[in-house]
Formats: sequence, C-alpha cells, structure tokens
Amino acid sequence: MSFIHVNDWHSIIQPLIDSNYQPWSSGAAHSNVRADVGWDWAHILALTQVHNVGANVPGSQSGPAFALAIVLNDQTGIEVPIGMLTVVPRFQSTVFGNARQRTFTWYLADAPGEFYAALDMPPVLAVARALLDCAIHSGLESGMDGSMLLHADPAGGPKLPEFYGAKCGMQRLNAGDPPISLWRRTHTSQYFHFDAAGADRFCRQFDDRR
Repeated sequence: MSFIHVNDWHSIIQPLIDSNYQPWSSGAAHSNVRADVGWDWAHILALTQVHNVGANVPGSQSGPAFALAIVLNDQTGIEVPIGMLTVVPRFQSTVFGNARQRTFTWYLADAPGEFYAALDMPPVLAVARALLDCAIHSGLESGMDGSMLLHADPAGGPKLPEFYGAKCGMQRLNAGDPPISLWRRTHTSQYFHFDAAGADRFCRQFDDRR
C-alpha cells in the first residue's frame, strides 16, 4: 500500500462508504452497516509506521507491520484500490493461555457495491476473503504456521462475527479468555482465531487462483 492508494481510497472509495452506510446501532438494517465508516487510511498507515518503530526496539516480541492494497486495473492502466489491509505477520499474543507469535490482521476493508455500480460493472467477489488470505500468507512467508488473530470491530454489528465465524470458519474467543496481548486485555470475545489447520483449509479455496 502506498500513499497514492491511500489518497485514491480517501477520494473515491471512502466517500461512498461514509455516505451510504452507518456504524452498528440497535435497529439498524444489516445491509446499511459497515465498521469502516469514518476510517482514515492515512492515519491507519501511520499507525503501522509507529508500530514498526516500537518493533525495532530491542526486546520487542512482535515483528513489523505491513500494509497491502488490492487494486483494480482499468484498460488504460489506471489502478484503483478495492481492498486495504494492515497486518502484523509476527504478533506476540496469547490464545487459550498459549503465549507465542501469531499473525494479526489489524485493519481490513473492501470497496462497497456502490463503487462497482458507478462503473456499471459487476462487483469483484471475495475481496475481503482474499485480504484474509494475504494476511495468512504474510505470516507464512515470515516463518509462521498460519495461526492468525483478528479483531471484529463492534461498529460492524452482527455481520462481522457471522462473516469471520460462520462464513470463514474462524473460532470466536470467549469473554473469559486470557488477554490477547499486553495492550489488548479486554473484550476478548471480539477476537477471532484461526489455528494452523483452519488457516490452511481457508486458504486452499484460493489455490486455483494463484
């Protein structure tokens, strides 16, 4: 992900999200809810840089973060981002009392249907799943076994737990589970987890596209 991608998302994609969707609230229609309403990807990209400063401090147990973008190319060669991701491939975390490094999916967003409607083209399918696949493989390429954590933002309402759990096959953590990390000590039930076998099953569905 470059700042060009960030600027394009800010000028093209984010206005469509902010004008057509809302964060979760009681009574809101699921189809009108998105967790990324109001997100600022310039700020999010800056967070990865701040994290990386800390990751370089001697004694840090987590590795650097990466920012990735999936882009749509038109016939003139112009690229427009349709998926945005920040990920920490080696994040020191605790799941089920087992403290070790796992991949952590930090921020993730895909372009809404309104973007494709404006272009009069069918939506690109499974962009969010492709971003999860990218996150898992960033860990594998860093020597990890595929285990991955992510946080389902409550602003996304029930849609996110359904997507990550029922549709992607991730395991939801329990409210009484140990803290996720030194700085993530509460709301553990908002986190989802892939063990290595689950991550492998998830990624295999994309093998014919590699």
